[in-house]
Amino acid sequence: MLVELGVGVASVKGDDAARFANAVVSQDQLVIEDEPEWADLSPAQRTVQKFTKMYKLSDQRSHAMKRLEILESIQIVDLSDEAGMNKHKEEVEMANLKKKQHYASGAGDDVSKTLVPTTTIYIPPSRGASLPTQFSEVYRRNFMAYWRNPGIIYARMTVSCALSLLCGLVYLNIRKNIANSTSAELASANSLIGGIMTVSMFSAIIFLQTGMPLAFENRTTFYREKASGFYFPTFHAICQPLIEAPWCLTNLVVGVLPSYFMLGLRAEAGPFFGTCACLFTMFMVYGSLATFLGNACSSTAVGQPLIGAYMSLQNSLSGVAITAPNLPRAYRYTLYQILPVQHLLRFPILIQTQSLHVPITYFKNGVATDSTISAYISEYLGWGYDNIWEHFGWAWLYIVVLQFFSALAITFISHFKR
Repeated sequence: MLVELGVGVASVKGDDAARFANAVVSQDQLVIEDEPEWADLSPAQRTVQKFTKMYKLSDQRSHAMKRLEILESIQIVDLSDEAGMNKHKEEVEMANLKKKQHYASGAGDDVSKTLVPTTTIYIPPSRGASLPTQFSEVYRRNFMAYWRNPGIIYARMTVSCALSLLCGLVYLNIRKNIANSTSAELASANSLIGGIMTVSMFSAIIFLQTGMPLAFENRTTFYREKASGFYFPTFHAICQPLIEAPWCLTNLVVGVLPSYFMLGLRAEAGPFFGTCACLFTMFMVYGSLATFLGNACSSTAVGQPLIGAYMSLQNSLSGVAITAPNLPRAYRYTLYQILPVQHLLRFPILIQTQSLHVPITYFKNGVATDSTISAYISEYLGWGYDNIWEHFGWAWLYIVVLQFFSALAITFISHFKR
C-alpha cells in the first residue's frame, strides 16, 4: 500500500503494513472510521486512504511537522552584513505588526510585548588572526612538517657529506702546498680555482635539485588552506626559504667545512667566516631558485629541464669555466652582472688567493711572463681584489627578487585545477 509521509510517499506491503500501523498509532489508539467518499473505492484503495488518515492523525507526523516548522523558522544573520541586518529588522517589524493586529482582534490579548516571529541566529563579525600570528603559525607548521621527514634529510645529508669528502680527497691540501712552495706551476693555480668552485657549486646544486620536490610536496596543502582563507598566501612563499635556512647552516657545518680544511684553505677568522657566509648565501640563492621553480612549474617534469638549462648556462658563463675577459662584451655588461654565481664565486676564490705571492711563470700572447699566483688569478679571471665584499649585496638582492616572483607565482598560479 502507499502511505503519505509528510513530504513524500512510502510503499508498505504485506506484514510491513501491520507493523507500520502499530508504529503510527499513538498511545491513544486511534480509531479510523470510513469516510462517505470512500464508498465507491475498492478495498485496496480504501485501505490506502485509511492508512493515510491514520498517519495524518498520529503523534509521529505531528512531531515531524513541528520540527519542520522550527527548521523553516530559523534565520541566520551575519552582523557584519549591514544590508542583510537592515532587511532582517524590517521583516521582524512587519511580522510583529501583523501578529499584533491578529492578537488585537481577540478579547483579552496582551499586545504590549514585542513578538519575535522567528528563531534568529546571529553570527558575530569574523575577525581573522593578525598578520604576525598568521606568519608565525605558517612558519611553525611548515618547519615541523619539514623536519619530520627524516628520509629526505638523511638523503640530502649523505649526498652532501659524500661530495664534500670526494672533493676534499681530489684537491687534498692544494692551497697549503702552493703556499709552502717556492714556485708554482700553472696547473696548480688552475686546480686551486677548480677546487674552490667545485666545493662551492656542488653543495649549492644539492639545494637546487632537492629543494624543488619539497615545494611540490607542500603545494597541495597550500591550495587547500588558501581556499579556506587560513592565511595570507605570500606568507607561504616567505616561509619556504626561511625553513631552508637551518638546513643551509647544518649542511655548511657538516658537508662543507670538512672539505674546506681538507683543501688546506686559510684558517684565519676573516677568510674563514667570510667564505662560510658566502657559501651560506649561495645555498640560500639556490634554495630560493628551487622554491620559485616549485611554485611556478606544474611538475618536476617541467622544472628539471629548466634547472638543467639554467645550470649549463650559468656554469659555462660564470666567469670561471670561460674567464671574464674571454666573454662577449655585451654579455659581460648584461646577463653576466645579474647572475648570482659570478658574484658568489668571486669572494671565496679571491679571499683564498689574494695572499698567495708565490712566483709563477706563464705564457701570455706567446711570451713567457713572470708573476705571482694572486696576480695571475686576478688577471686570468678578470676580477680585482678591491671591494670583494660588495658582491654579497648583489647576491641577497637576487634572493629578494626570486622570493618576490615566487610569491607572485604561488598566489596567482594554481596548478591544482589542471
